[in-house]
Amino acid sequence: MRALALIVFVGSNFHLVIGQVSIGHRLGVSFSRWVVTGGVGTTAEDWNKDQGLVPGLSVELPVEIPIYRKGVLNTGLAFIQKGYQYQRGNSQQYRSNYLQIPLTVGWAFALHRFKLTPSVGGAYGLNVRGTGRLSYGNSDPYMTFPIGRADDLGYAYRMPDQEWSLLGRLGLSYTWGSSALSLDLTYQHGVSDAMFLMQFTDVNGNPVNYPYDLPKASQRSYVIQLGYQLSLGRPYKSSSPISTSNDTLELDREKHAMRPGLMVGTRFGAVASSMSFSSSVPEVQARVVDGAEPLIGITAAVMVKVRFSDQWSLRPELAYMQKGWRCQWYSRPTVENDLLRMTYLELPVLVSYQMKGRTLRPYFMAGPVVGRGLGGVHVYHATGGTFYGDFYTATSITYTEKSLPDDYLPWDFSAQAGIGLAMDVGRSALSIDVRYQHGFTNFLPEGLMDGYSGSSVASHRNWLLNIGYLVPWVH
Repeated sequence: MRALALIVFVGSNFHLVIGQVSIGHRLGVSFSRWVVTGGVGTTAEDWNKDQGLVPGLSVELPVEIPIYRKGVLNTGLAFIQKGYQYQRGNSQQYRSNYLQIPLTVGWAFALHRFKLTPSVGGAYGLNVRGTGRLSYGNSDPYMTFPIGRADDLGYAYRMPDQEWSLLGRLGLSYTWGSSALSLDLTYQHGVSDAMFLMQFTDVNGNPVNYPYDLPKASQRSYVIQLGYQLSLGRPYKSSSPISTSNDTLELDREKHAMRPGLMVGTRFGAVASSMSFSSSVPEVQARVVDGAEPLIGITAAVMVKVRFSDQWSLRPELAYMQKGWRCQWYSRPTVENDLLRMTYLELPVLVSYQMKGRTLRPYFMAGPVVGRGLGGVHVYHATGGTFYGDFYTATSITYTEKSLPDDYLPWDFSAQAGIGLAMDVGRSALSIDVRYQHGFTNFLPEGLMDGYSGSSVASHRNWLLNIGYLVPWVH
């Protein structure tokens, strides 16, 4: 197959020949609905009536591998939002997030610079939780609530951990050189049950089943994406000899050293989050800070690297970031070890200095970050001494510019600095880095909850570990 990679050793040197594997990015929108069948008490007709399409976000890191002549195997990693909504007197919307691994087989039809690729296959999805919204009338404020996974404690609404879907895709791309712009239309047909696993408790905190037999639901999603792809390496032909002379290897090194001026890429990583908290009330200070623990979350970003020289570059990013803390957030003594997970959309603008080297190049970076709160979840555990006994409760986190009860201030300004190591792969680059992010903004409005005063201040502290890759915009 042309996608094979061969490593040829010559003395202490080796030469990596990569086939025409394409990698890239896709960004788009999804529109989802449910098909509901069966059920007693709450009928399928009630669920299907007055249903609307739920808009969502779709992000994909595609990998395309030639397999035979014009045949292609498509896989990668994707994020998609799916859900259900209806409008009958009140409006209800349920949106869940999934990490997906799609796998399709297609056939490419080429005409000059254009390529049309229909493909079919399937996708495995992992539920990474979501958010619901309920409103009574168009002018009334809406209420949000978290949607959890099957084993999440305290979530009134939970959904199955996994989803299996059939997938059909039609891709149209325009190619120049080794790069391509693409438009993809995708239909996902869910074949596994996506209906809620509802969890309620009685006055003693004991689990109570939902009073009706819930019907089964499968999800249908329509996705439109725009993307960019890059073909790595050159086609491999078994009949073509591979030159391993030192002159050829040296020419390739010189070619690879011509690093592009503009690169795009993606990074993924883990976040260890904590907070800096201070209060003029000693009891509040001791309750929140004593016994606090870091909270592990995730981060992902689309990156752009603008090279000014072989060493200096500007690296703006559009990032998704989870922040938070485990602490005694509530003032009631019956509550222990709250989990406060806050999600942000952030824009880091980093200046990077990369040291000289042929393949492995250390680099340093620093710059400001501005973030806007998107949502989150607050889970707390009441350990007894209450009317409801021992129970968990999960509530959604919301943000507002006004000092409203239970809302946080939306804007977060911080600085980020880190060190990393980049490895050149042709004219592309793989990277791993460690970063520290220091928040300067207080996200607590005055009178947020019981026991807080205007003198209480909290700001974020985060450590990030990322892996990523960059490809040239024009190869």
